Amino acid sequence: MRVGVFGDPAFGGVQLRGVQVAEQMGWEFVPLDQLHQAGRFDFGIVVKYFGHHGQALRNICGRLIYDPLDAWHQGNPNVYAHWWERFEALQPDVVIATSPACEAVMRLSTMPATHLCTVAMIPHQPDARLMWVRDPQGPIVYDGELAYLGGEWKTIVAAAKRLGLRAKHGTAADRGQRMGVSLLLHPRLGRTATTINRYCKPQIKLANAAHCGLPVLATDDPAVMTLARTVTVLPVSAWSDIDILEQAMRTAIDAEPVHPDLAFAHYGERLRKVMESL
Repeated sequence: MRVGVFGDPAFGGVQLRGVQVAEQMGWEFVPLDQLHQAGRFDFGIVVKYFGHHGQALRNICGRLIYDPLDAWHQGNPNVYAHWWERFEALQPDVVIATSPACEAVMRLSTMPATHLCTVAMIPHQPDARLMWVRDPQGPIVYDGELAYLGGEWKTIVAAAKRLGLRAKHGTAADRGQRMGVSLLLHPRLGRTATTINRYCKPQIKLANAAHCGLPVLATDDPAVMTLARTVTVLPVSAWSDIDILEQAMRTAIDAEPVHPDLAFAHYGERLRKVMESL
């Protein structure tokens, strides 16, 4: 059985869910700009597809699995219309959701489609390079783009300082170093707190926290709350209130870490089971 994994390797998500998985499973990774010379596949898995090459992918794949991750441009698209258009354009046999909230939205989006597809839920796996460990006296870490904080980084720094802790903006260099962390932050604020982000954004930060045994403080996004019930959550509007944020940080630092089930889910093996079900 020939299995191809397709995507643009310039995206970090495609590296984790595409290139690395293909290597682990003995499948072939094919960049989207090389489809014309790829040949025929029994199964194709397309990762983070933005709407190009749809017909070419269907032509070379007997069965097609679509793992979209966050394949949408920033803004506030209608979440149901977005997925309906993607499903109609690509016509996958299976589409992968990364949280129960996203799975529910995708199932509703398939109803008006002329091409029916199955929705399977497989959470994002962690970045295996991380060697962070839980340390109640360590920094409070935000490992993401500052744009997702909606201008609240100063409030986060000030709230952490009240607890006698340092707020640290994680970098790519930190991911390969052993580091003690008291709390991992996972907010989605400002213009990025859109419906599609809150319901469908892949939760790699939760997977990373589970991998490292860390507690998390997040915004009350449905994707977060349906995937990891031990996470401390705070409404979007409360992150600008330093008193509320300080207390939430204190509570989260003492809370249970994210459940390790998220850390050990083997994405490639679960994909193989999806293929066997077709």
